[in-house]
Amino acid sequence: MLRRDRLVHELRSQEHCSVISIAAPAGYGKTSIAALWAENTDLPVGWLTLDPDDNDFELFTAGLIAAVRTIDPQACRRAEATLANPATAARAISNDLDEIGRRFAIVFDDFHVLDNPTVLELMATLIVPQNRSLCAVLVGRAHPPLRLESMRASGLVHDVTAAMLRFTTDETSALLTKNSAVVDHEIRDVVETDLEGWPAGVGLAARALAIDADRDPVGILARYRAAIDDYLSEEVLRGLPEQRRLQLMYASLPGFFSESACVRLFEHEHDDGAKTDAAEFASWVERAQLFCHRSATNPDRLRFHPAFRRRLLNDLTTTVGRARLLDLQRGLAEWYQSRGLVAEALDHAMRAEAPQLAVRIVVGQGVASLFGPERTALAQWLKQLPRPQVEAEPILRLYEAWVEHSAGRAESALALLDTIAPQIPRTDSGKPHEPLALWTALRAEICRGRGEFTAAREWAKQAQSLFPVEQRWGHAFTVSIDTLARQGGGDSAGAIAAIESALVDPTLSDRDSQRMLLSTHARLVVDQIDLRQQRRLALRMRDLESPGRWMEGRVRRAIVHYQQGEFSEAAETLDDTSSDWCALSADVHSDAATVAALCSLRRNDWAAAERIHQSLADYAIDEGSSLLADAAAALSAEIDLRRKRPSRARAWADRFVAPEHACPGRLFPPELSQLRVWSSVEADLPETKRSLERQIRRSRQYGSVLLQLQLGALEAGLIYRAGERQTARAKLEELVAKAERLDAVTVLSDQDPLASWMPALLRETDDHTRPFVIRLERCCGAPLPSRSGEATRESAGTRSWTDQLTNREVDVLELLLKRLQNREIAEALHVSNETVKSHLKSIYKKAGTRSRRETISLLKDANSHPLRR
Repeated sequence: MLRRDRLVHELRSQEHCSVISIAAPAGYGKTSIAALWAENTDLPVGWLTLDPDDNDFELFTAGLIAAVRTIDPQACRRAEATLANPATAARAISNDLDEIGRRFAIVFDDFHVLDNPTVLELMATLIVPQNRSLCAVLVGRAHPPLRLESMRASGLVHDVTAAMLRFTTDETSALLTKNSAVVDHEIRDVVETDLEGWPAGVGLAARALAIDADRDPVGILARYRAAIDDYLSEEVLRGLPEQRRLQLMYASLPGFFSESACVRLFEHEHDDGAKTDAAEFASWVERAQLFCHRSATNPDRLRFHPAFRRRLLNDLTTTVGRARLLDLQRGLAEWYQSRGLVAEALDHAMRAEAPQLAVRIVVGQGVASLFGPERTALAQWLKQLPRPQVEAEPILRLYEAWVEHSAGRAESALALLDTIAPQIPRTDSGKPHEPLALWTALRAEICRGRGEFTAAREWAKQAQSLFPVEQRWGHAFTVSIDTLARQGGGDSAGAIAAIESALVDPTLSDRDSQRMLLSTHARLVVDQIDLRQQRRLALRMRDLESPGRWMEGRVRRAIVHYQQGEFSEAAETLDDTSSDWCALSADVHSDAATVAALCSLRRNDWAAAERIHQSLADYAIDEGSSLLADAAAALSAEIDLRRKRPSRARAWADRFVAPEHACPGRLFPPELSQLRVWSSVEADLPETKRSLERQIRRSRQYGSVLLQLQLGALEAGLIYRAGERQTARAKLEELVAKAERLDAVTVLSDQDPLASWMPALLRETDDHTRPFVIRLERCCGAPLPSRSGEATRESAGTRSWTDQLTNREVDVLELLLKRLQNREIAEALHVSNETVKSHLKSIYKKAGTRSRRETISLLKDANSHPLRR
């Protein structure tokens, strides 16, 4: 037996409760845990093991009195005389328990066997909150059939569930190795996946491992699975009615089942046409704790434990036969397809050995998934299909090309397009043709990514005429390609005008089209550092998203926070999305990882930045994505550059080659990282200067304010290091003025990990640059300057906290001084109420105040000290 001290500690911490419910399926160690707790608790404990005969009121009360007398031999003397009358017996027992005079516990083992209303009414009388002496520990395979809602809400009921009783990974390994010095990792991983911490199953696996001295994986798995099947038959299935067993078998077919799925399944259950109440069945399964639990992502679905489901499926195959089973699987596939649940439909089609049905399912849903978060799912669907089926269907090969492109593997996508071009049927000019439209649109997108902007616009125009009218997202996609190609070709103003015109087009007013157009618009305005517009677009994208499709909007909002110097806000915005970045397109994925890593570097949290980089690099390798690999290399170079490891940074920078075209819409292009490394390592390198000049010309060509600031700061650094201080100062003052107008000081402070030369140079200028110097030094992590011979006459208290405010916090504080409420501040700044509350909380913390009134008073007491930006 394995001691589980964590559970004993959990129970001991809840001994103040009136009821401790330990409810879980068979084999979860409920009785063992209760016994272990009884040995270690300071409370006196009585024990009552129940069986079906205890539904007799007199037998139950006699057993209860016997259990109580193990604690106090003189207890319940008066109650013995009233056992024949349930109405008076319940009140008499409750009064006798109150007179014991100390706190004690009674364990009711196998409480699930009780179904007599009179006995249950007695239990309800005993556990009322007024009876503070009794702690009732109810151990059973089902939830107690008592009304405990109000007590649970008051914190007087503690529930121990199957999820809490499961073995952890360490406990599973400890039990497996208890009787064997060496456990094969393959066996351990299979046991953990197969049993999900089910204690009885792990114990059976440990016995099989101890018996098999040779540790043959096949023999061990077969032996413990056979033992598990016997255990489930004896402990769980044997006592169930035949009809219930048959219902469980049918419900085990899908990986997840629900009430609506059961309606479809139970059509085959009765030969006489009778109907089974699916809702009642689903409720019974959960209430009876039959090895099932609700899905975390969809609470309407229930899932059986893998071992229990395997046993039920084996029984179903034996009962209905293989032909009927395949027919059931095919029916489920069609049923799921009709409800748009593609993954489930495809899984059942493959189990039904119906590859043609599986192909129809993917073809029918594939187009709709090309331009949304389902891209990743589409890749998995294609992998599930038999390869000959994929090779025989041009549309499936076309989907593969789209998947390759979305992962950043443009060359692979282009090769696939060339391969399937002869298989795509052609059409007369101007007539809708969806496969050809998809082929042409992808060709346009690849050309745009390679910098062939004129060709991209021509292909996009052809695709626009080929998409059917009802495929609005197709038209929106071609508009996005056209506008991005315009920006890349130097017509930034025309690109923004075109996308804004498309956003008000009534034919593109559906949710998917609007989301796509807003995403493109957000990419365009990143280069203009129009923070207000970026924030507005990000919020509109959020409003269009369903719960599972909100990540890109959050990434865009994080970029806005970062450009304003609000690093903690940017990191918090990305915290909830990091596990789902793989569902984003490659360019948005790289932007998210870049912002998160740079925020970590701001906190000197090298370990966090390294973790983000490693995650991005691993995913780039898994997907074979050159775009993500370049982003990972740029992050590595940045990390090493800031950690003052120039040789390693140079090695990373040389892993990518700056393309012949610029990267519009990218927050941190790899070629910019390469230039930063070169300028820091070898400031007089002629190639660095020539490359910088080329990039500056290109940034002006398509009007990228973002790259103009970034490259301008690098140019000023090279001039400064060459000794031309006056020229460098003039250049930097010009950049400072532009950054101040855009509220984008971070763009400058990020351009040199040793950025102390910027404040040092600006400090020599007039006082009008001093506010910017303060902000720049704060962003760079350097101390505030103290000019020689200058005494600080300002209020130290006010300066010490107002200078710690971010730009957005300054905006909020200024509106707070105007006596605006949270809702009015949110409307003025185009943010949510929750964001305003978060900013206010940060302001109060920095000011050392607890309310807006105290904060306003603090500023007034400081002689209305002006807020610095």
